[in-house]
Amino acid sequence: MTLNKTINQAVKQISLVALTILAIAFIGLSLLESANSPQAESRLDLMQTNLILQVSAWQPKDQEKLTLKNVLVGADQQLIYSQSVTAYETALKSNQEELNLRLKSNQDQRLIEKLDKSSQNISDLSLRLGILYAKVGKKTEAIATWEQINQKSSAQDQSIAQVLAGLWSQPGLIFPEAEAQIRASLDGWFRNQALEQLYQAQQLEPDSQSIMLASERRDLDAEIAIEKLLLTSSVTVIGGGLGMILIIGLIIQRLFFAKSSPLQPTPNFNWRTPWQLQTTWEVMVFWFIAYVAMSQIFLPLALRLLNIFPDSSWSSKDRAIFILIPYITAMAPMLLIFKGVLQKFLPLPNYLFNFKFWTWNWLGWGVGGYIAAIPIVLIVSALNQQLLGGQGGGNPLLPILAEDQNDIAKLVLWMTVAIAAPFFEELLFRGFLLPSLVSGFSQRIKSNSLSTFMGILISGLGFAIAHLNLGDILPLTALGMIMGFVYTRSQNLLAPMLLHGLWNSGTFFTLLVLGSS
Repeated sequence: MTLNKTINQAVKQISLVALTILAIAFIGLSLLESANSPQAESRLDLMQTNLILQVSAWQPKDQEKLTLKNVLVGADQQLIYSQSVTAYETALKSNQEELNLRLKSNQDQRLIEKLDKSSQNISDLSLRLGILYAKVGKKTEAIATWEQINQKSSAQDQSIAQVLAGLWSQPGLIFPEAEAQIRASLDGWFRNQALEQLYQAQQLEPDSQSIMLASERRDLDAEIAIEKLLLTSSVTVIGGGLGMILIIGLIIQRLFFAKSSPLQPTPNFNWRTPWQLQTTWEVMVFWFIAYVAMSQIFLPLALRLLNIFPDSSWSSKDRAIFILIPYITAMAPMLLIFKGVLQKFLPLPNYLFNFKFWTWNWLGWGVGGYIAAIPIVLIVSALNQQLLGGQGGGNPLLPILAEDQNDIAKLVLWMTVAIAAPFFEELLFRGFLLPSLVSGFSQRIKSNSLSTFMGILISGLGFAIAHLNLGDILPLTALGMIMGFVYTRSQNLLAPMLLHGLWNSGTFFTLLVLGSS
């Protein structure tokens, strides 16, 4: 009996080690792949760059509006153009590198669709970068950029590239239906610049109807862009400002009123789990393998058997539902793993997996943690983007959120990022992993504060790595540590869930504004 038990233990241990190696290999390959993909923040930067260009072209006669314009985008027009060129050059280079890597891979149907989308992104970026080059006097570079839009691009992109190259050539060349093609292919500042060049080539009078209408459209675009900039910057400016005030206030309180400070270490804090770190390891490995198997094998196989292939013909509502249901399906096995592994430890101490709805302190901790997180994560994100040079991948929901304008799609996507994701991820990383680490470390480290800090740090890092994007690791580790701190202080899972939901909702709101037509 003892021999059989020993053999079973050995087999279990070997299996766990093998699964751990598989999980580490998958994580490593995913992070390596994401290292060559543009960060999601890079796309947001381009959206904001477009808005700044639109506002910069505005010429208000009202002094107050002129002051508002200068506050939002600055008065140095050439600096705006220079920064915009750099942003588009960086984005174009990133997309070209990503396309080259994909071309070296095996070309299954999903890859071919990705290649087509990458080629389209490169064409769109090249069209706009060429206009920026022309605006700063680099006509040779502009025409060369448009000429690189080759046969792999759509016929529409090839056509508009020829139109633009003709307009900025010497002597200029005006193609038939040039104005209609410009309006169909370009938007915002880029459309207005191309139309302005067209009207100059046509030698229209300043008071002609076309020029007057274009001027009105330019001013309208600028006013809409100002509204978007004000809305999107409100989270950063107002939230970041309040966050800095809150952080400074907490530091002052910690220095002069330590006993009442939330930052004061809690010497009587006694977070103990009835299981050891071995069980923690098992749960996390089983969860990750189940998540990967479900999301990468079983769900794709089921969709193939059902002949369901999401493509460009799907509506935004269909794509949103297609994100929510697979996410829940892939995360749901976590609950079964909890039940299977932790059942022998029942009943659990009342401070584990604690949801205290009626204490209300979770509201203060959740909202306060969110406000404090804004400046911290923004600073870490800026540092992260400098370190990675705009590479490192990003949340795949972000570009979809920026494009979906269907109300049902918005609601479903919001439910995914602000309800489903906080529930499952906080249950795992704060509800289970954090107390398990603190308990395990406290048995080896005779410092309650240090074991708590180690638990917060490692659970935050695990939370970041689980997103499988290199560009997410530093910002999400910072966010995860803040949520861990909030949980250790509130002892209520509702607090980090609220913080997480507020954070994702803020990103959601920003993307809706930037992506709105």
